[in-house]
Amino acid sequence: MEDKLKDKPDDTLEGELADKAEDSSDTGRQRRVDREKISDLAEKLAAAVPDDLQDLRADLEHNFQGLLAVGLEKMNLVNREEFDVQSKVLARTREKLERLEQELQALQRDTNSDDS
Repeated sequence: MEDKLKDKPDDTLEGELADKAEDSSDTGRQRRVDREKISDLAEKLAAAVPDDLQDLRADLEHNFQGLLAVGLEKMNLVNREEFDVQSKVLARTREKLERLEQELQALQRDTNSDDS
């Protein structure tokens, strides 16, 4: 992914997330991974239930899955790839802003020296 981003001009880099959003196979894969991680965590939590409550284990595991899924969804988290893309967009935008500020200062100096 990083190699693709290095070669992209600033204009197309901003569209990277839009492209990712349209790629339904990637989104589906990501959701499956998230569900698998949630299931694994719920299973570990249910396994930590004391022995005298083992009869409730399956029910607790199901409840843990639901609570974890809802809680994580409310957090409005992004995956690592989306975060990295946005970090690169932000870094390039900052660089562009700094260049433009320098150009503006140079133009203002030139204008002021012409007026003198």
